[in-house]
Parts: sequence; C-alpha cells; structure tokens
Amino acid sequence: MPPLLAVLVLSLAACGGDGDDGAVPQPTTAGPSPSKVEFIRKADAVCREILVDAEKIDQQAAAIGASDLTNQNTQQVAAKIWQQQIALTRKFKNRLESLGAPAGSENEVSQLVATLEEAIALGDHIRTQLAGGQIADTPTFVEEYANVVQQGNLQAQQFGFKVCGSPPQS
Repeated sequence: MPPLLAVLVLSLAACGGDGDDGAVPQPTTAGPSPSKVEFIRKADAVCREILVDAEKIDQQAAAIGASDLTNQNTQQVAAKIWQQQIALTRKFKNRLESLGAPAGSENEVSQLVATLEEAIALGDHIRTQLAGGQIADTPTFVEEYANVVQQGNLQAQQFGFKVCGSPPQS
C-alpha cells in the first residue's frame, strides 16, 4: 500500500493555515479589484505565512508514514492529520477568495478555487475512509488527490505565483 500521508503537505504548495476558524470570508467588493501583480503578492504572502503550519502537518505525517495503516489507532491518527490538511486547504481557499480576483483573471482564479474545492472534497473522503476503517480504496483516492494537487500547483505557477504552487524550500 503506498504511503497515504506522503501527499499531505504537497497540497497546493503547502499553502494553508493554522486550522479553519469556521468564518467564511466574503470576497472583497469595496474598491477596485486588485491588479494581478498585487493579487499574486498577497496570495504568495498568505502561502509564506502558513508554511510553518504545513510543516507541522508534514512532521506529523512523517511520524506515522511507515506505520501499519491496517491498525485502527494508526487509521484514527491519520484521519486527524487529514482533517488538519483539509482545514489548511479550506483556509487558504477562503483567504484567496477574500482577496478578490484581478480584473481579467476571474476565470483563472475561479479555476484555482475549484481545484482547491476538489482537493478539500477528496481529502475529506480520505479522512472519512480512514476514520471508518475502510481503507481498501483509500490508495486510489490518495493518488487522485495527488493528481489534483499537481494540477493546482501547475495552475498557480501558470498564473504567476512565486510561492504558491512551488515546491517547498528545504
């Protein structure tokens, strides 16, 4: 069985947060849309700010990465780690949306947000499977999650992000 946690911090270039506070930010509507350069600068700042939290999840995942996932306790720990990853991705998505899309780039931002939503849905499915001890199909969904992450990273790079979508720095 492939490592189920190896792709966690890859989630859209380790962009995320310190957990979901439950608040749903509203898109910025006051004033003009940010320029594309300003939008990229702000989104990359969010990624930089959150890398510390993503690293913490990566360390937790690495700690159980070689563990036997047929063990119920390991499944529960893995499910909690995935829950943290989901919260990181959701927080990044919400913060990205709150920046407001630059004029002329609404489609690209919308596509990136849709990819983040897909990653959240897949991550939640994986978490649910692990929490319920139903791990037979989990590797398939982890592979699909990794593909979505790769797609999101490519979207971010093509948009012009410098931090978001780039491999984590060692």
